[in-house]
Amino acid sequence: MWGFEAFLGEENTGDEESEAENDDSAFDLLCKIRTGETVTTKEVVVNEKKTTPPPLFTEATLLAALVRVADFVTDPVIKKLLKDKDRDKKDEHGGIGTPATRASILETLKKRNYITLEKGKLIPTDTGYALIDALPDIAVNPDMTALWAEKQTLIENGEMTIEQFVDELYNDLIPMISNANSAEIKVAPSAPSGQSQRLPSPCPSCGKQIVIRPKGYFCTGCEFKIWKDFCGKSLTDKQIETLITKGVTSELKGFISQKTNKEFSAKVKLVDKATGKLGFEFTQKSKK
Repeated sequence: MWGFEAFLGEENTGDEESEAENDDSAFDLLCKIRTGETVTTKEVVVNEKKTTPPPLFTEATLLAALVRVADFVTDPVIKKLLKDKDRDKKDEHGGIGTPATRASILETLKKRNYITLEKGKLIPTDTGYALIDALPDIAVNPDMTALWAEKQTLIENGEMTIEQFVDELYNDLIPMISNANSAEIKVAPSAPSGQSQRLPSPCPSCGKQIVIRPKGYFCTGCEFKIWKDFCGKSLTDKQIETLITKGVTSELKGFISQKTNKEFSAKVKLVDKATGKLGFEFTQKSKK
C-alpha cells in the first residue's frame, strides 16, 4: 500500500528494521512537510479495533505498581521527575511511598471503605469514587510526589531553603483544605454493613456473586465483567440482570455507531459467559 513514505520519495530497501527505527523514520519523513504546503490525500484507511480494560488489581499487583507509578504517567515532565528521584535507589522505579509504608496504605484504604477485597481482587467502593471526584487533580495524581521530590533536590543543592519549601507547601495546601471543607461528597446509598451491592442472579460462568460498581459489574470469583457503558449507552441493572439470566435483552434504543456516529437500536446479547463479552442482535425488518 502506498503511503506518505512513497509520496515523499523514500525508497523501501526491504530490510527489516526495529519498530523504534520505523517510528523515527516516519517522524523524520513527516517533518519534511512544511506549514502551508498542500498535499493530496489519495487513500484513508480506518482500522476499527476494540480496547480491552486493564485487569483489576490484586494486593500484590497494586503494591508492584506503586513502585513504578511513573509508567502510568503521561506527562513527560512528571514522568522524568518521578524516575529521577529514584535513580540511585535499588528496586525503585519512579514510585510513590516507601517499602515500609505501601502495605499500610492499602490497609488504611480498606479500613476506611475506599476499596474492598473481593476474591483477591481490589474493587473501589462508591465512597472511594466519591472521594476521588471531590479532590483536586494534584491530590489524586502522582504529580505532587514528583514536584515535592524536585523541591527536595533544590534544597540539597542549596537552591532553596527549607523555610521557602514550607511556605510554598502552606500556600498550596491551605486552599485545598478550604475547598475540601466546603465541598460536598455525594455517595450513593449502598448495601448495609459496608457490603457492596450485588445482582440477584449469580455469575453465569462460575456461579459466584456479581458486585455492582459505578462503572460496571464484576464477578467475585472469576474474570467475568460487564461495563455499564456499551456503545454509547449506559445499561441498567435490570438490563444486565436480563442478560445474565436470558442471554439477550429486548430491543434497546440509544446505541451510537462507531463507524457512522449515528444512533441505532438493537438487542444486546451475552456472547461469552466466561468473560462477559457483549454483542448485538439485530431484528430483521419485515418486508411490506
